[in-house]
Amino acid sequence: MSESAKFVGVGIGAPDDTVGLTGLVPLEIVRAPESRLRPADGILRVHLQLPPGRTLRPGAPIRYRIYGGEAGLEFPRNGQIITVRDFTLPLDLPYQRRFYPEPPTITQLVLDLTFRHDAGFQDVQWRVPITWDPAGTTQLDLHFTLLV
Repeated sequence: MSESAKFVGVGIGAPDDTVGLTGLVPLEIVRAPESRLRPADGILRVHLQLPPGRTLRPGAPIRYRIYGGEAGLEFPRNGQIITVRDFTLPLDLPYQRRFYPEPPTITQLVLDLTFRHDAGFQDVQWRVPITWDPAGTTQLDLHFTLLV
């Protein structure tokens, strides 16, 4: 692996050096399994699972930031913090496949997301290795289960 390939994904370093949406190290860093994506437009779907009796705080927004450009995925406002007030789960985030410049065959997508629940808040970051594969899918599912 080349030196530059080790750091694909907009300054993604070691978990202790990562800054989430709160300005601190995320409460959870999820290292998702490799996703094999077909070179086409698609959807990133975020699934949140809360423990029994726990609910999302009514009226509280979800905030997220996606670094998909290095992976060849173009999202609206890529790299910016986005606030969504009226949302449903799973959260669907459409993307377009970037054709030029062509992304590396093996790369990484990073998603930071913060949400509030009835006992506090959660800041989570997903790191997803992406491999471009003509036989791949166009839907990328990310899962997070709140345990506390």
